[in-house]
Formats: sequence, C-alpha cells, structure tokens
Amino acid sequence: MKRIRHLLEYIPIYLLYHLCRLIGFKHASNLGGFIGRYIGYWYALWTKVADKNIQRVFPSLSPDERKKIIKRSADNFGRTFFEYFVLDLADQDPAFKNESSGFDKVADYLTGKRPIIGFSAHLGNWEMGAKNYVSHGYALTIIYRTINNPYVDALILKCRGTIVANQISKGKGSGIASIRALKSGQHMVMLVDQKFNEGIDIPFFGHAAKTADGFVKLAIAANAYLIPILITRHNRTQFIVRYWDEVIDPTQMTIEDCLLKVNHYLEEWITTYPDQWFWFHRRWDKSFYRTSLS
Repeated sequence: MKRIRHLLEYIPIYLLYHLCRLIGFKHASNLGGFIGRYIGYWYALWTKVADKNIQRVFPSLSPDERKKIIKRSADNFGRTFFEYFVLDLADQDPAFKNESSGFDKVADYLTGKRPIIGFSAHLGNWEMGAKNYVSHGYALTIIYRTINNPYVDALILKCRGTIVANQISKGKGSGIASIRALKSGQHMVMLVDQKFNEGIDIPFFGHAAKTADGFVKLAIAANAYLIPILITRHNRTQFIVRYWDEVIDPTQMTIEDCLLKVNHYLEEWITTYPDQWFWFHRRWDKSFYRTSLS
C-alpha cells in the first residue's frame, strides 16, 4: 500500500516535470508563481504559520501588510519549486540571468588551502546559489534531507544533480562523507535557517530557536571557513548571488558565538527581503503557534 501511495503521489509530479521541460524556464517559473499566489497563498492563510512568523518578526505590520508578504513569498516559493525541474535548461532562456556580486572578494579564500562551506537561507531561489558557485569552476557538494517518497526523492536528486558535483543524504555517515569531500578539494553550501529539533537554543529575531550546529562542527573538524551567500530574485527570473567578504573562521570562536553571527546575517537578509523568505515552516517552538494572533 505504501508503494501504491508513493506512486500516486509521484505521477502528478512526474507529469509536471515533463510539462515544465516542455514549456521552458520562464513559463515554468510563471506557472509556479501563479499557483503559489493563489493555491499556496490561501493554504498559507489557512494554516496561519506564515502570519504568526511575520507578526513575530515585524510586530508593527498590519494584517493586510502581512498578507501582502505572504502572497509574494508564496509566489516566490511556487516559482522556486517549478524551476527545480528546469535548472539545466535555464541558461537557454533569454529571460534567465544569474549574476554574482562580491565573488572576487572571496577568491583568495576559495583558492587557499582551507576548505570552504558557504551558508545561505531559503530565500530567493536558493538553488541558484549552487548553480552560480559551480559556474565559477568549483566542485560543489551539498547535504540534503531525503524526501520520504523515494520516487520524488530520486527525481529531485536528478534535477539538482545537473548543478552540483555530489549530494550527501543527511543522517548517519553524512558527517564523515562531508569531511572527506571537503578534504578532497570540494566545497560545500548549506541552508541553515530552518528549525532543527535536536539543535541548541540561539536567539533568532530576539527569541530562542532550535538551531542546527552540525555545519559549524563540520567546519571546525575540516578546518574550513564559513562564507555568507545571499541569493535574491529580481524581475521574476533573474537572480543575484552575493558573496560576503566577511569570512567566518569557526575555529576561532565558540559554536554559540558562531551561530549568533550566522543568525545575524539571516536576520539582516530576511528583514531586507521579507517577501522572498520561506515563512511557511515553524521556526520557533510549538507553543508559539498555539497562541492566537492579535
């Protein structure tokens, strides 16, 4: 029964994959944005998670102003999901641009002897960060969370595999595999803005949030630098990948101080581009989401 259920879930996604490849990057992105603005938006209003998150981060905003951010964020997420299926076709579309800013400022670190771990957030189309990084000629490894449906998981791996050199499944053995990849000369990029139940409490917008510390421990074990990377969407299908020159050396600070610094970047990015962040997950403890909105 589980296999049948997985197949029933997979078939529409498989058909969507081929539809997107048929219509190309721009039209696939627009279709995803349309579905996000309408179906995704109303679903987000029903769950109230995004509204709660936005109210915590921007307490002075009115309900209508929060709804505007939710609709734009849903549009961005819809586009990002549909763009997954055509990552390898994007460069063929004249509407697509993926520019970088500040890459020259971190070039010395990239060519140095110590490995590099870039960190970013679920903001803009985060996959474009990997695509841009690889375009500069560096082998890139990512750690990903396995999707429960094995057919969907294989399809996503196939799509993302067109822009990265290696993908490591999060879980047992991922730490050793990651260290090997870093010491073999590959670089890594991780998304570090979501809740990790086994993480440690670190302030996020002034409230304690369970925060993953594994990537910091990995950086220390591999003697790697951490580089902040921000990906933003512009004009629907154009992207800018910004590389910060304030490189973090986690071997010179405590794990808590390093995570505070990382969260400071995330807060700055989210505050600047609120309509592009993924507001739809429960970033804080469950008790926060049981309280009523004002």
